[in-house]
Amino acid sequence: MSEQQYLFRADQRRRRKSRGTVIFLLLCLLVVLVFADSAVRLGNDGTSTTTEGQGLSNGKQFNGRQEAFLLAQKAEEYRAGHPFNGNYGAASYTLCYADGSQQRVPSPIAPGYDNTTDKTKPRNYTHSEQALYRWLQNQLAATSFDPQTLAGLYVIIFSQVGICDLCLSEMVSWQATLRQVAQTKALYLAIWEIQWGTPSAFSPTEQPKGTGTPVAIADLRRVTIRLTP
Repeated sequence: MSEQQYLFRADQRRRRKSRGTVIFLLLCLLVVLVFADSAVRLGNDGTSTTTEGQGLSNGKQFNGRQEAFLLAQKAEEYRAGHPFNGNYGAASYTLCYADGSQQRVPSPIAPGYDNTTDKTKPRNYTHSEQALYRWLQNQLAATSFDPQTLAGLYVIIFSQVGICDLCLSEMVSWQATLRQVAQTKALYLAIWEIQWGTPSAFSPTEQPKGTGTPVAIADLRRVTIRLTP
């Protein structure tokens, strides 16, 4: 083999080795991106990151309207794929800490309808808000946190239709009960609904898929309730 042939073959080997290294690095990058995407999706489905919470001023304030809007969008999207002639509701709670960090936990979508079968339960037992209230009690009973660093625990319940009078009368004590379950007085409850008469309002019995018009944040109303401490 001549020196020129030897050098040519050596150069070919180096080129093949270089291409193999580049391909290997590209595969590693692809794997990293896939895992990163999975982590983001898991965060969106369960515990949210700091940027997704609505806590303000290191947890001493909370943008309840924006959080209710997120829940309204979630319920609207679910209804589009699951037409239903009853109500849909959703809830969330967000732990806000003094250092500015936040932990947001959203609920599953809760369908609501009048209880006409179980005579041992009240008529509103199967309403969305009641199901979400029970979900919140179970979740908060199992939630642990450092009360010294907790700035606020903000609970939002959202309903696509107006809250009935029976549920309204029962909601008066809900904040006090949730505070007892979570073992903190820094828990703050707010209940939101779509304001009747606004472009976002609709009747599920007549429009089980919704109106097809995106819900507007300005059409949401915080329900006025004199909550017991």
